[in-house]
Amino acid sequence: MGVVARKAGVEVADEIGLRYQTEKWDKPAQLALEETGRAGAMVTLLARLLDAKSIPCLDARNVIRFKLAGDGELIQNLGTTSGSRQVEMYNGRAVVRVRLAKGEAVLSAAVEGVRTALHTIRA
Repeated sequence: MGVVARKAGVEVADEIGLRYQTEKWDKPAQLALEETGRAGAMVTLLARLLDAKSIPCLDARNVIRFKLAGDGELIQNLGTTSGSRQVEMYNGRAVVRVRLAKGEAVLSAAVEGVRTALHTIRA
């Protein structure tokens, strides 16, 4: 769904997307990492817990731990949900940010009882 507004020769557009989860999920079986945004050297990544059929586990509140190896810096120790190396997931999700100015780095995400997920980030 999107909207476009025009005033005095200036055009502004915005869009929102909604995803509804109707399928029932089983216990968490896998962890998925994906890049969701970049702003200069700052990279935002999303971790999601999924069941064996890749259905999101929306009630998962597991503790997740992030680590980074390579040419970057994990944004941590800020006491915020996207600025900590260890957080409790919400709705089966967690967000982490990495500062990566050059080269590449590998982010790992670990949740007890689930295989650790790795994601390579390239500048």
